[in-house]
Amino acid sequence: MAKKIRVCVKSYKRTDGTRVKKHCFLRKDVGAPGKGPKVVEKAMGREIKKGKLGKHGYSTDRPADARHRALAKAVKDYGYASVRGMLGIQVHVFRKRQKDHAKNVFQDDFDWLVKTYGSG
Repeated sequence: MAKKIRVCVKSYKRTDGTRVKKHCFLRKDVGAPGKGPKVVEKAMGREIKKGKLGKHGYSTDRPADARHRALAKAVKDYGYASVRGMLGIQVHVFRKRQKDHAKNVFQDDFDWLVKTYGSG
């Protein structure tokens, strides 16, 4: 059974002049799917843990050269594919519909990683 959400509508006046009182009703949830563990596991094929890149000194608040050094350390520790997956999840799943500083930083670092370590 599909999840139901409660929708509340403010009172309004129809074009024919009829006044409709405010009311609430239940309807099927048709919103975007959540970004929980199932989405991440499906995208990466495994669970990811918070702070793996931060352990190597990666932070979106640091300058690009410091982030790139941290990513290089992470690639030595986890491998290119794993680090690429960690950044890819940030760009393509967690921050998919956001337009903030962090998404731009993750996207730039993802592109740098593919350009530097990627084959092709």
